[in-house]
Amino acid sequence: MLHLLDHPHWLSDDGQRSDVPATKPALLLCYLALQNEWVSRSQLALLLRPDADSATGLHAVRLLLNRAKALPWAAALEVETTRVRFRVALDVLEFRASVGKADWGAALTICKRPLLEHFAVEAEGLSEALNLERDQLELVWLEAAVALAGQQSASGDHASAAATWRACIAKNELLEEAVRGAMRSFALIGQRSAALEVFGRFALSLQRDLHALPAAATLDLLELIERSQPLELTQSAEVVTVPRTVAHPPRLIGRDAELARLRASRSAVTVVSGEPGVGKTRFLREFLTSDTRWLHGIDGLQGISLAPLLTLARLASSRTLEALGAYRDDLARLLPELGATPTEGNSDLLGAKARLLEGFARLLEAGGAVLAVDDLQWLDDATLECLTYTLARGRLRLYCTVRRGEITQELAQTLSAWGALTVRLEPLSLVDTQALLSSLIGVAQPFPVFSQWLHSSSGGNPFFALEVLKNLFETGRLHITNGEWHSVLDQISRDYAEFEMPETVHDLVLRRVAQLPIEAQRVAESASVIGQRFETSMLTALTGFTSSSVTDALETLELADVLRPNGFRHDLMRQAIYKGLSESRRMALHAGAAELLSLEPLRRADHALLAGQPLVALPLLLEVGAALNRQGLLLEARSVLERALVCDPDHLGALALLAGLAMQTKDDGLALAYSQRVLNASSDPLTRARALNVKAGLLYNAGQVSLAVPVIEEAIFITAHLERSDADLEETAFDIFESEARYDDAIRILEPAVTRLERFGDSGALSTCLSSLAAIYDDTGRYAEALELHFKALETAKRAGAGYAQVGATVQMMWGLNHAGRSDEAVSIAQQALALGEYSNSEYLRNGLAASLMKLKRLDEAVAIYEDNAERGQITTRALAWGRLASLYAGRTDFTAAGRAASASLACALQTQVFFARIRAAIAVLKHGSDEEVQVILPLVEGRISPDKDAQLEFEAALLERSARAK
Repeated sequence: MLHLLDHPHWLSDDGQRSDVPATKPALLLCYLALQNEWVSRSQLALLLRPDADSATGLHAVRLLLNRAKALPWAAALEVETTRVRFRVALDVLEFRASVGKADWGAALTICKRPLLEHFAVEAEGLSEALNLERDQLELVWLEAAVALAGQQSASGDHASAAATWRACIAKNELLEEAVRGAMRSFALIGQRSAALEVFGRFALSLQRDLHALPAAATLDLLELIERSQPLELTQSAEVVTVPRTVAHPPRLIGRDAELARLRASRSAVTVVSGEPGVGKTRFLREFLTSDTRWLHGIDGLQGISLAPLLTLARLASSRTLEALGAYRDDLARLLPELGATPTEGNSDLLGAKARLLEGFARLLEAGGAVLAVDDLQWLDDATLECLTYTLARGRLRLYCTVRRGEITQELAQTLSAWGALTVRLEPLSLVDTQALLSSLIGVAQPFPVFSQWLHSSSGGNPFFALEVLKNLFETGRLHITNGEWHSVLDQISRDYAEFEMPETVHDLVLRRVAQLPIEAQRVAESASVIGQRFETSMLTALTGFTSSSVTDALETLELADVLRPNGFRHDLMRQAIYKGLSESRRMALHAGAAELLSLEPLRRADHALLAGQPLVALPLLLEVGAALNRQGLLLEARSVLERALVCDPDHLGALALLAGLAMQTKDDGLALAYSQRVLNASSDPLTRARALNVKAGLLYNAGQVSLAVPVIEEAIFITAHLERSDADLEETAFDIFESEARYDDAIRILEPAVTRLERFGDSGALSTCLSSLAAIYDDTGRYAEALELHFKALETAKRAGAGYAQVGATVQMMWGLNHAGRSDEAVSIAQQALALGEYSNSEYLRNGLAASLMKLKRLDEAVAIYEDNAERGQITTRALAWGRLASLYAGRTDFTAAGRAASASLACALQTQVFFARIRAAIAVLKHGSDEEVQVILPLVEGRISPDKDAQLEFEAALLERSARAK
């Protein structure tokens, strides 16, 4: 973990501590860690060199990144062509999370010192950005400290509160809230002199700095302390209040269309339907007049006949009761308090029921022509029967609310018989959520990012949204200052993800689920563990219930608005149910989910890890990692296999695969270390072959082709009898054999590999083999066949979604397209491939792109690309880039620069055995180098013919020209 809120240091997983040096590279890594996401190189350039042009700034970024990679704790640094990222465990992120949870004590424990305190490094804009971050964190620390002190005071821990208030004052001596808190806390623990001292220092600073006097509340408190008056009856902490607008929203939002439909309804019964909390009752009250009578269904009282109607009768006015006439006595049988004497001895039950129905009908009609019924789903059968009887008389209109998921078949039949019109209320849209927040705050466009978070966290449910806001205010995470809202995370959060769901919503969901049958509860718990997507068969396996029982439970959960088909109504439901599980039950369900063969292997592995079963997760992670590698999804494969290595740090299969991925993603040091560990310990042919392949590839990349040949040949030999679905060995063998002009050997390996891989379908491996074979065909003059194979390779990579293979296929086809006079097409395809990300073969593609741009006379663009590769490429690509730059500089008549480029190309060519790099250096030296340099380069290329006929012709022309100049 990286600690920046203490003495800056890195703490490794095994407890080893490394101090963060006060250098620019370290400062850059600290900045990137704080961003916790991709940052563009151009943004970094502006921060590092704000007064320089773009090229100079980008150059500074490249140099600094190269130096940063050397730091021992920089392993997680990810560098791509246009962006960089450094995601590590970071104390600042833990601080933000603690603030988001209102865990003020934890937040202050984490933040021991200001961000990068005394870290004196001058880096212009970068230093300014970090200074701003430090100031923002300081403000948040202060808010957290104030909130903690308030909690300590409220709980009676006045000694701790006094210490916390004093720490607040040390940060801001003019914070009057902290001054009052400290005075009160010191007085309550009997330290009256300390309380007076706090006031004295504050008053002096206030007068000196602002020429102002303390507030009246502070002076009143001072007077009590000076008189030694008891403070128990005074306010011990700042009162946390929820704004009235949140407790009682001033207006309805986002329901105009539904209100119009309600107004247009001519039905005797109109039902407002929606999920709990969506605002059905508020919506109906907005439409109806304030004197409308309400009949309320009550959960749990469905078995008590006529309970809602009896409540209505008790509240009826005397005038309404008088309108009942003789039927008042019938109601008095149930409600003696109505004051009538019920008739004795009436045994006519049918007649009594008829009179009761008539009595309640008259009661409903006497109160007016409109009746509102809230929570229709909880009305008992007798009350529904009375409503049916009354509606049949045609003198009453009903407006009802009903929970959409709790409409039973019987209630649905009743509504159909009533001819009810249904108006459905859906959760609020993002725009409506923003409008709701706007109405609560009283401004036109409040906090768009916060609105996005509020909508996401509440699922657009107005009740949930308001409960979230209430909880934020109650826990001190939202405040109102001078009439304006602000959050404790405003300064330091990008998306407010640090805020957690309030317990009120959590409890609401759990209460709803707890009322359901036990089978439905168990199914909901199992579904919460599986996640948003599940199938009936999965739930059957996890619960042990029969398929029909699970189906019934799912139907119950859908009616209860907990689930929708194959998923939760929204993720808040799943989170609440999942968090409500005991630890043992949660782990048991995860263990069961890990055995579900219908789940993808990666999801099964996740469940195994959550169940504390790393050895169960290991083979699943290896399977996924190998499959992603075959598809050419290298970064994804590496991420999965690194998780596998956590399960078993000595697993040789994982190490071998990771070695290859590290090499392909340009992490050569890690690739070498992993491959050597495998070769020292493994006897398995495939595992050893993968490590040998990495070793050969690293030798080739370093230009040591002759050393790479026996290594790759050994790898191919020991796997000759294996049916592999990857092409890692073939890819490396192609590079090596092509550079050695061993075309027949390359074809002998590649053609059978294509046939083998086609049996497995589209993959990055198949694309790579097709592309390599096409390049060999180019080398041997089979141009038409080659171009067809190039496009087949590219389309295969695209269908497989394999970015690395798509880049590789594009690299190989560039020469063929240029040779065919299709350089415009080559440029377009190359730019598309480069946009996929940075891979080990990306620099070869940039060289190819620059060559195509030269063909099109777009020379400035070509120069920029070659200069970039010459600066940071591998030794072979640097030789190529410098060789090309020599010609381009000469074309600008900058012959001094051309000479330097030729010398640089020669220096690189001496370190590589790759022939096409050497011949490019030879061309540059023959044209622009010294006689001594010519004598050095010619022995490297004599007796060889380049497969690139254009390069060969250019070399021969340069040789003749040099000979002519010598004469």
